[in-house]
Amino acid sequence: MAADEKRKRFVQEYLIDLNGTQAAIRAGYARSGAHTEANRLLAIPEVKAMIEEGQRKMAEKAEVTQEYVIRELKEVVARCMDRDSFNPKDANKALELLGKHIGMFKDEPSSVVAIQNNVGSNNQIRRIVRRIVDPKQERQDDE
Repeated sequence: MAADEKRKRFVQEYLIDLNGTQAAIRAGYARSGAHTEANRLLAIPEVKAMIEEGQRKMAEKAEVTQEYVIRELKEVVARCMDRDSFNPKDANKALELLGKHIGMFKDEPSSVVAIQNNVGSNNQIRRIVRRIVDPKQERQDDE
């Protein structure tokens, strides 16, 4: 198999699970050097471009846009914050993903995790997170 064909095969395999080592093995590179080879391949601009194009096509085919992901994460937060099924762990994760997407966290711990570590009760966490998600909830929580 030619080097270009192996690269294309690596990209196809990488897009399956985003695991460089396993993609290199499945593409026919030696198991013993697969990790190193994957790192080398992922640093090549042409390979990066092929991966980005493959991801773009997959997202387009699946109709997954940034707006869709953000909307669904906001829905997860809202559901996790419901009074009857309060789930701070999942709400924190969804908020963390949203924050990362918009660049809120730069080499700092997640603000939500910092809040959780510095606030004592679940009721306080609930009120803080509700204020972030829906400022209108502040009045309801204080009542």
